Amino acid sequence: MSTVKPTSLPRASVLPASASGGSPSSFLQYLLMRRLARFPAGRALYRAVKLRDSADAPPIPSKRVRAQSLIPNLDVPAVLSRLRTDGVSSDLQLPVDTVLDLRIFARRAQCYGNVERQFPFKLRDRVHAEAHYGQAFAHAGYLHDDLTHCSSAVRLASDPLLLALAQAYLQGAPVYRGLSLRWSFATASRDAKSAIDLESLGDRPVDYAGVTFVFNLTDVRDPNDALVFVAKSHRRMCPSQAEFPAQALLALRHTPALRPLTGDAGAGFVIDALGMSWTQRPTERDRLILLLSYALNDYGIWEAF
Repeated sequence: MSTVKPTSLPRASVLPASASGGSPSSFLQYLLMRRLARFPAGRALYRAVKLRDSADAPPIPSKRVRAQSLIPNLDVPAVLSRLRTDGVSSDLQLPVDTVLDLRIFARRAQCYGNVERQFPFKLRDRVHAEAHYGQAFAHAGYLHDDLTHCSSAVRLASDPLLLALAQAYLQGAPVYRGLSLRWSFATASRDAKSAIDLESLGDRPVDYAGVTFVFNLTDVRDPNDALVFVAKSHRRMCPSQAEFPAQALLALRHTPALRPLTGDAGAGFVIDALGMSWTQRPTERDRLILLLSYALNDYGIWEAF
C-alpha cells in the first residue's frame, strides 16, 4: 500500500491528519482491526464499546443540505433501510453533467494499466501502450492524487447528503477513505469470464464498519458485465480471496442473493464495505466505475489508486 493523502479535497474534518502514514499505535490498532473486524462478533463488540452513545434515529437531512447535494432527491430513510437489511441499495443517480465531467477527466488524465504504476498511458493510446509494454490490460486505474484535480470528483467526495447517509449508517462521524476510478476493458470471449475476481474495493476488512458508494459512469445493462454484490453478506464473516476462491463464486452466480449493479451511466449504489462483491470483465463494452469510501477510523494507511 502507498501512503497517500488527498491534498485538494475539501472538508478537512473527514480527511486524514497526516500524509506521513499512521503512528506505531495506529498501525497496531489496524492489525487488531484486521483480525477482529472479519467476524460479526468483533464488529458488534466494537459498536457496543465505541458507539454505545450514538443515536439510533438519524436526523432528517435539511432542505439546505439537500440543496447543496448532487443527488438532492435521494430518499435517505428508504436507502438506509435497504442498506441495513441487504447491505446494498440503489436509487442514486448522478447528474448528466457530472458524469460527463468525470468521463472527460478519464479520457484526458493518465491512467495505469492493470492498476500498476509501471504501465502509465492515456486512454486513447491503449492499443499502442499494450504493444509497448507487452501487456494486455484487463483493468486500468487513476492515481488518487490525480483525482483531486477533477472538480466533480472533489464535489462528490464532500457531498453533504452522501456524508449524512454515511454517518447515519455508520452511526459515527464518517472518515474519508478515498476515491477510486477504474476501467474494466471488454473482452470478446465469454470464456475469459471464467477468471472471476473478488472486486477490490479496498483491503478488506477496511474497518469495523464502512460504506462505499459505487457509480457506473458507462452504461452497464448486462448483469454478467456488472459489479455484483451478495445480499446480506455484510452480516457474515469477511472472507479472504483464498478462503472464498473463484470456483465458489461461480457457484453463486445464479442465486437470488446476487445484486448486479446494472444501470445507465450515472446510476449509483451504496454498499456495505464489509460485504462480498466481485466483478468479471465485461463483454458488451468497457466499464468505468467510480468508488467513494467512508469508514469510522483512519489508520494512516492509504491506497495509491
